[in-house]
Formats: sequence, structure tokens, C-alpha cells
Amino acid sequence: MLNFITLMLGGNAVFLKKGFITPELERMAKMLPSFSILDYTIFTIMLVLSAVIGVYYAFFAKKKQNTTSEYLMGGKSMGVFPVSMSLISRIDK
Repeated sequence: MLNFITLMLGGNAVFLKKGFITPELERMAKMLPSFSILDYTIFTIMLVLSAVIGVYYAFFAKKKQNTTSEYLMGGKSMGVFPVSMSLISRIDK
């Protein structure tokens, strides 16, 4: 069984067999950015917040979407402003 080490260099995964790593590759791997505690905390908060919103709308929302049509069309209840902002934000310049 071969053991490989994966390095992310410039967005590309480089698979190297153990023993073939040069000191320059080790130095480059150490210079790569990594997540800090703050990054993990923010990511966790966003994930939990997203889950809470999903659970609320799945179980506790007063107006439910009962059919696929209501889900895909948003119940046809969106106003002109949010729809127009959504379309405008998509225009590539």
C-alpha cells in the first residue's frame, strides 16, 4: 500500500509519495494560509444559523409551501423590488 501526501500548491493538488518531498516543497506548504480559531468560529456560527433558519421554516413557520410549484415559484408572493434587485445583480458587466 502506497502512502501519499497531498499538498495544495496554487490551488492545485499535488500528490507526492512519502520520501520524495523536497525541502522547498515543505517550505512552500508551511507558507500556505490555514484557518485560525476565528475562521472556524465564524464558519460554525454561520452553519448553525443556517440550520436554525431551516428548522424554523420546516417546522414552525405559519405559512407552509405544500406543493413543488409553491416552493419553486416562492408562492408568487415576492414584490417587484426583490425580483428586480436579483435580476440586476446577475447582469455581468
